[in-house]
Amino acid sequence: MGYPRCCTPGRKAHRLVCVKVATRNELISYLALAVRAALAATGAVWAARELRLEYPFYAMLAAVIVTDASVKQTRHLGLQRLVGTAIGAVLGVLFSKMFGVELWVLGLVIALSMAAAVAIGFREAAKVSGYVAGIVVLNHGTEYWSYAWDRFFETALGIVFSMLLGVIFAWVSRFQKSAAD
Repeated sequence: MGYPRCCTPGRKAHRLVCVKVATRNELISYLALAVRAALAATGAVWAARELRLEYPFYAMLAAVIVTDASVKQTRHLGLQRLVGTAIGAVLGVLFSKMFGVELWVLGLVIALSMAAAVAIGFREAAKVSGYVAGIVVLNHGTEYWSYAWDRFFETALGIVFSMLLGVIFAWVSRFQKSAAD
């Protein structure tokens, strides 16, 4: 089997698709990203357990999802996800209380949460607001606001750990560079 025609220098054929071969610096950068995400997720789950939160995996998800190679982008994504979580939690509660748990309510609240995030300028928060609204509608039990608050707090915990690890890694990197000079 021959290589696909799209392959150019610096790319390798993998089955029927050309993939870019990572450079040494890119591999190091992605390894640092993976370590930061893993440490942030582990720390967030530890804190959630210590606080006896019901679903620590939401803290873990948030920590991994918002961790980016750039500390600035991690902060940006963290704020986006936090706003999206708040929108989804509030709309999920309001629609659950007003209309109950119906499939049409689920679809409507997901669409409205995503549209609301985009409308107020948080486009990257749209997907998060939609899935949080859906989670709240489907899993709230009888304690609407308590459930929504817990999802928000667990998500915020993961975001805080991700941002904290980003700042620590950036500080260590700057310290290493200044020590090398």
